[in-house]
Amino acid sequence: MPSDLRTPDPHFANEFDCGLMVLAGHIVELGGASPFAITRANQDWLRELHGFGWLNHLTAAGDRGQALAAELVLDWIARPAPADSEAHELAVAARRVISWLSHSGLILEGAEPSRFTTFMRSLASQLRELDIRRYEAPPGTATLLATIATLLADLSIAGRENDIAETERRFLSELDTQVLSDGGHVSRNPRVILELLLDLLPLRRCYLARERNPPGALVTKIDQMVGFLRAMRLGDGSLGCFNGMGPTPVDALATVLSVDSRRAISTLEASRYARIAAGDLVLLMDCGPAPPAEYSSSAQAGCLSIEVSDGGSALLVNCGFPASAPLDEIAAARSTAGHSTLTLGGTSSARLVTHRNLGLTAARAALSGPSGVQFRTVTSADGSTITGSHDGYVAAYQLVHTRTVTVAADGTSIAGEDRLAGRPAPVRLRRDAPFAIRFHLAPDCRARLLSALPAEVEIELSGRVWRLAADGIEGSLEPTFIHGRGSGGRHSQQIVLRATTAGDTTVTWRLTRL
Repeated sequence: MPSDLRTPDPHFANEFDCGLMVLAGHIVELGGASPFAITRANQDWLRELHGFGWLNHLTAAGDRGQALAAELVLDWIARPAPADSEAHELAVAARRVISWLSHSGLILEGAEPSRFTTFMRSLASQLRELDIRRYEAPPGTATLLATIATLLADLSIAGRENDIAETERRFLSELDTQVLSDGGHVSRNPRVILELLLDLLPLRRCYLARERNPPGALVTKIDQMVGFLRAMRLGDGSLGCFNGMGPTPVDALATVLSVDSRRAISTLEASRYARIAAGDLVLLMDCGPAPPAEYSSSAQAGCLSIEVSDGGSALLVNCGFPASAPLDEIAAARSTAGHSTLTLGGTSSARLVTHRNLGLTAARAALSGPSGVQFRTVTSADGSTITGSHDGYVAAYQLVHTRTVTVAADGTSIAGEDRLAGRPAPVRLRRDAPFAIRFHLAPDCRARLLSALPAEVEIELSGRVWRLAADGIEGSLEPTFIHGRGSGGRHSQQIVLRATTAGDTTVTWRLTRL
């Protein structure tokens, strides 16, 4: 049996006995009915239900959990779901196979031969379905998950040894396609790498349990992925909220980081992020274009946005991706205004688009643009500087946004410059366009406006005081909502610098620890 590295919820079985099932942030009252008889519910709830990842929670419920696991699995087998339901989506089917394999001991404990036969026949049928559907599915993370599920089955089930070599070849090819050389994912979403490691680490153990050497490419990719997660951590232990990342599951992150004794840190170059660590300060910056459409259903329009931590506390953040929210809230979180960067004309630097052939609906819209993104990092004795630019506003305004941030070597100050300029020649707009530079504050910050014009704001965080100042531009403190810190999100404040531009404009700002 593969191991399950995810943390179980000891209250799950009690909630179920009370007629409640909490999945994907949604509560469904069962009313005495089987959960698999429910077809009208939140889609994410249904996906988690049919993915059976919640079997892990039943391991914490002793004999009651074991009986419930067997009962619910047999109930699912006895109620074939329609072919077009969430239960047969490739990612859901793959997760179900992995969950059944990982908890087959729980399901089959003390099982009579008939239950064992029923379970194994269903598992074999699902593996055949995975093999068929992976050819029909568009490119995406689901394809990689399906190959992981099949390879785990080949290593775990007697009689499938002859299939290992071919499945392994397909798996390594897909892994190389999706995981970049610095350990990041082609989707640019840190959460995807964390979730993949929770499946790849048990896969590596399965090889050893079968007295087989895991493929060298798998071992290398795991090391690179762990290094990527280390590089994407801020001082408060959370992962940077970029391109689909919401609240960090700290227990899962601690689990995957504990396997790496080298404590290597990725360069982040292939993933197009930049990192500066100086003194107690860590700064992350998104310096990349939108990922390919098939991988961008949770990507966000946050090009050139930054996140900053001071010691063990987050200071400047992005709003993050909501774990569960209405479509309008998700769209707002994916917009440029939900990030610590510049917006022009009240619009985003990228737009959300649907794509029928790729299965990208309004709930999973792809991100289009910007495409012309450049950046470089320079380090000297005085500090480190990141300079990045993007063309997300060229189509509408003929202006390129360039951001330069310089972190002092001792980590006590950040000097920033945001510039809007025509390329290659200066641009004169027919009418002035409004722009705003936002700095979303972490929920634990306390801020007060010292001066509106010129902008000057004092920020208190964990006994330290920071001051953000910008000459020649008006500043204000406004409410915001942060999804990336704390379960369910938290209210906070944002510093907003506002002005208009007739063409080429430069705003300089400075964040200093007092």
